[in-house]
Amino acid sequence: MKKKFILLFLSLVISKSFGQNSIEVSKTGNAGSFANYLLNMDKSTDPTIDRDVIAKKITAFNESGTDVQVIADYYTTQGSLKLKLEIKREPSEYIKMEPVDHKENL
Repeated sequence: MKKKFILLFLSLVISKSFGQNSIEVSKTGNAGSFANYLLNMDKSTDPTIDRDVIAKKITAFNESGTDVQVIADYYTTQGSLKLKLEIKREPSEYIKMEPVDHKENL
C-alpha cells in the first residue's frame, strides 16, 4: 500500500495541473505531505525500502518542474533522514514527521 500511496503523490506532481497551480498553499501542502510520507518510509522496517528507493522518489518529485523542491540532508543510517522544502529557492525548516497510519490508506 505504501508504494501505491507514493505513486499517487508522484503522479499528482508530474501532472501538468500541479505545476500550473497558482495556489502556493496547495503545492506546498502536497509537497509537505509527500515529504512526511518519505520520512515515514525511512522509519519503516520494510526491507524493500532503503535510502536509494527514497532518493529516487525525491528525484522524481524534484524533476517535475515546479517551484517546490524536496531537499534531503545526506544520511548514513535508515531512520535518520531529514527533509526540508524549498519554495522558490527559499528553504523551510526541517519537516517534522507525523506518523502515518497505513491502515487508514487501505
